[in-house]
Amino acid sequence: DESIELFAEVAAVNPAGMKSDEFYFALLEYPDPAKALAVVDRLLSSFLFVTKMIELRGRLLRKQAAAAGQPGPDIEGIGDSHAVTNFSSIARCRVHWIGPRTMHHVARQSIDLAALGIGAGARLVVVLGEVDCRCHMVEMMVQTGMPAAALCRRVASGFVASLERTMARGGAVKAAICSILPPPQVVDRDHPDHVANAENLEFPVVGSAEERRQMAVALNQALAEAADRRGIGYLDIVEPFVDYAGFLDPAKSGGGFHVDFRLTDPIAARLAALFGPPPAA
Repeated sequence: DESIELFAEVAAVNPAGMKSDEFYFALLEYPDPAKALAVVDRLLSSFLFVTKMIELRGRLLRKQAAAAGQPGPDIEGIGDSHAVTNFSSIARCRVHWIGPRTMHHVARQSIDLAALGIGAGARLVVVLGEVDCRCHMVEMMVQTGMPAAALCRRVASGFVASLERTMARGGAVKAAICSILPPPQVVDRDHPDHVANAENLEFPVVGSAEERRQMAVALNQALAEAADRRGIGYLDIVEPFVDYAGFLDPAKSGGGFHVDFRLTDPIAARLAALFGPPPAA
């Protein structure tokens, strides 16, 4: 107890400590998940955007629910850091964070469900593509001379085909692709979202905010159409999180690239519409 509290005090001053594996697993394995949750929530009240702590918070919530005899998760959320912020706070979702992987990469190298500990009969929601829109696709459009719509159709078709392979090999029974959030209109690189998650600073931002917003819109449309053709669901979460101009609303994200993990009720409602209600207690 004392060592966890001491480490929490240090981490509150130096947020890099919150990425420590030792701290993560000490809290995860703590016998009282409610107390471990209290420590995580205290830290996140000061540092909202540490992805590893948000993911840990989700695991502790599910551990607490299991200890109370509540139903386990019935949806496997897979993807980049947006899988963590979008789904960790939703009790019915078990999150598998696969790092800052791009949609283009997954189109070439399919996700291995067994390697993630996901068995046959699973229902999946997959979110990728924000990194593609932020870092690569505007540049690809310029280099290839390909119109944005055609480029997005190519990326979407490859990704959906890869997801079909993932489902067939892993025995998943249902899947949905989560829409890509548009960028914020103004990127504050000193914002806690960027400082806490070093990967946001490691990747370049290519193209203007409007170019990247338009690319996200085009890729979302291509994903929805490609998914529909193949009988895969499409989870559209954009509308609740954008401002009047179609950019990610700073009031819903704090000005960063991710939604605020505390404001995901609209996502839970859309999951229920797509997958049905969560398991009853």
